[in-house]
Amino acid sequence: MKKFLSNIYEDFLEEQDYWCNIPESQFSNSQYRKYENKQYIQSYIEQYYLLKYAPLYLEEYYEIYYEFLKHYKKDNIKVLSVGVGAGLDFWGFAEAIVHLNKTMNIDYLGIDSVDWKYRLKDIRFLQTSLENLTFDDFSDFTYGKANVIIFPKSIIEIPNNSISKFTNFLLDTNIRDIWFIISYIKKGNKVSGIDKFKIIHDKFIDSGYKLTHGHLNEYEESNDKDFKILYPLDYKGGWMKDIKKHCYAKCDQSQINRCNLVDQYPMLYKKHIAYGIYHFIR
Repeated sequence: MKKFLSNIYEDFLEEQDYWCNIPESQFSNSQYRKYENKQYIQSYIEQYYLLKYAPLYLEEYYEIYYEFLKHYKKDNIKVLSVGVGAGLDFWGFAEAIVHLNKTMNIDYLGIDSVDWKYRLKDIRFLQTSLENLTFDDFSDFTYGKANVIIFPKSIIEIPNNSISKFTNFLLDTNIRDIWFIISYIKKGNKVSGIDKFKIIHDKFIDSGYKLTHGHLNEYEESNDKDFKILYPLDYKGGWMKDIKKHCYAKCDQSQINRCNLVDQYPMLYKKHIAYGIYHFIR
């Protein structure tokens, strides 16, 4: 983690001329659509996002997979990560396997409409949006054969019609046993994304599947305040304060609010964690 963040931080310092342009909502639905149209994210936005959120999200994905793997009994696993971003969920998956001392045959594919510069290099990646996904996009791995589908903080960004189309594709494969892992967005007491998963849930139930793990409209929260994957202490305390000083020197008066945006500490509170693990069988 320290090496990962150090490289990003050093690159971020080189992007000082662009700090005044950081959008206030870096990854809102409308903003992500703009990235999709360009098929990339400006480096400084990706750097800021990962410096702020990567430790918390990695910790969340570790906890999710750790809990999931306690219930998953097979030796082979095919994971499709929808909206994989930088691949942090794969990192959390690998950490959970190590800590549980499991041995598994893993086939993992991440898809995203945007090609992230800082995506982990050792994961298989396909640049596409869910609405444009077809069976022909894959060779030896098709999402119809995936038995675990994870949406890592991404489901709220996907249009309802795209989720519906994707679910129909899955149902057309006549898969008998499938898991869905949804990492929701939580702000205060509000959890976003459950309505999106309901589209998947209802289609599977209407097609004769039984939900044997998890419950619609319910989600899990972290019951552990301690981080298993620690944020480097020399970054945790004050690197954003240093950035604030540089930002004020670069931005004009009309952009000072962007400096206040940059001057935020990393997200290190597990109260923001909310997820669902669901198992359908027919």
